[in-house]
Amino acid sequence: MARNSKTKLDWLSLASDRASRSDFMHHRTGCVIVKGDSVVGDGWSHVPSVRYSQYRSVHAELHALIRAHKPNLLDSIAHIITLTKANRWTNAKPCLRCLELLIDAGVSSVIFSIGDNLTCTLDLQKPISKSEYINYPTFYSDLRTLKYVKHSNRQRNRSKNIPIGC
Repeated sequence: MARNSKTKLDWLSLASDRASRSDFMHHRTGCVIVKGDSVVGDGWSHVPSVRYSQYRSVHAELHALIRAHKPNLLDSIAHIITLTKANRWTNAKPCLRCLELLIDAGVSSVIFSIGDNLTCTLDLQKPISKSEYINYPTFYSDLRTLKYVKHSNRQRNRSKNIPIGC
């Protein structure tokens, strides 16, 4: 009897369910860390009941790492979704602090939402500098015909086209 393995969309759906648990109104983020066919850890963004440090919120990635079964984190995959107020997917690219925590924990790749039913995969086993990650283009893995994505430059308040590829 063949065992049904879960797909990327199944895990992203579970991350979306975790995001709905967030106590934030506008952007709710959920994270599911998976190894093989099982969930190693899950979490959602929220305001902690006890303030641990200078940070006012716990990011979904950090919450998932805290709740994770530590020995199974090596070579696992993190699936991250951010939902808008209207329950639509939006950019869930992890912040630098969360990215460093995921790398240190042994997570091999991150799949995150970038728009409605669009995802981006980041391989954490390849070295990437801080500046490369900040300028990391949005790779549309589900929309291969798109050649350019408009990114707004907040400092200069103008748009520029950045070439992308899959």
